[in-house]
Amino acid sequence: MKLLEYAKTGSSNLARSKSRTFLTVTAILVGTFTLAMVTALSQGVRHYIDAQIQAYGQPNTMSVQLKANTKDERRSANNVLEYDPTHSAATGTVYMTDADVAAVKKAAGVTGAYPVYKVNPDYIQAGSGKKYVVQLQANYPTANNPEVTAGKYPDPADKTAIVLPYAYIQTLGFASAADALGKTVTVGLSQAGDKPGQVLRSETVQFKVAAVASDTLHAPGATISYLEQADLASYQTAGKLKAEGLFATTDPNQTSAQTASMKSALDAGGYSAQTFADETAHFNTVINMVQLGLSAFAGVALLAAALGIINTLLMAVLERTQEVGLLKALGMRPRGIFAIFLSEAVSIGFWGGVAGVGLAIAIGPLIDRILLKSVFKGFPGTHILLYPATDMIFIIAGAMALGLLAGTLPALRAARLDPITALRHD
Repeated sequence: MKLLEYAKTGSSNLARSKSRTFLTVTAILVGTFTLAMVTALSQGVRHYIDAQIQAYGQPNTMSVQLKANTKDERRSANNVLEYDPTHSAATGTVYMTDADVAAVKKAAGVTGAYPVYKVNPDYIQAGSGKKYVVQLQANYPTANNPEVTAGKYPDPADKTAIVLPYAYIQTLGFASAADALGKTVTVGLSQAGDKPGQVLRSETVQFKVAAVASDTLHAPGATISYLEQADLASYQTAGKLKAEGLFATTDPNQTSAQTASMKSALDAGGYSAQTFADETAHFNTVINMVQLGLSAFAGVALLAAALGIINTLLMAVLERTQEVGLLKALGMRPRGIFAIFLSEAVSIGFWGGVAGVGLAIAIGPLIDRILLKSVFKGFPGTHILLYPATDMIFIIAGAMALGLLAGTLPALRAARLDPITALRHD
């Protein structure tokens, strides 16, 4: 008898005791349903957090700063920093030079490095509408742009394009994100003098809306070309550009070990680097802990289901003892008997896994709406549950593996039955 025939025989044997089989499959269903929902929630939350963080940084990128040197940071007895023109007066951050850009670019795994200049615009305005405070951030050359609600991320070299935060659409008077595309907005800037409140001159810059960023909890800055940002920073500082950090892109194919080596090399060179993975690590750790805790409950349910499989098959062996004896008398080998009963256990795991995962996916939209109106009320987004196909298949495979393990003992018991004693069994 071939493997496929064993599987068919095992599956058909489950119909002999429909009630008992149904209850056992239901027990597997409860466990796999719980596991599928926990996985969907953790994956959804993980994706949501990544989307929020991507408004400020993208995968395969990192921020680099020059580590503070205590010898350079001359402090008074009261820990007050002495003035140094190479440091930011506001943050104490050490300014970076073209030499730093070149040094970071040389690090293995770094594919690009760009100075980060700070621009302090006065306002943003659409048409003759009201003026609103806004922050500007740069669009650097990278293969991983954040998700957008409408439009397409512009070329980093396009100085005329701007990506508006979602929160500014209605504020600036646009009917929708799509309505804002192609429209012109005005950004006002001033060049400050040396005296407090002194303004030497002002100017306005017009941008065309190329895209609208996804809705996030905290509205990021409007995004413009890194080249335009440098021009605006040069205007505000009268050509005295000072970079407080670098934006670097990294090789997307490098391993975690290579990333660690890259960061170590930068650290040895006096630089502090933080990757996108570093920014999300804390959140992912919390999510993993919650997922592990919730999965433990599903594990308890699956353990109970495994005991149910063992009980179901032991009862089947007892009820079909004479049948097993007859099969052995007709020449079936013990391994054939073992395969038949084991296939029954795997079938129970398979149908329980399919039913549990299928139920989770079927009622997912309803639970999504409930979560968005209760626990996640006020959070931007249209769904919080994600069902990755790979994870769902893995859950079903896990249920089958559980059936395989649970069915081993009953299958061995059936395979070891003495045919003469089995035929005499009443």
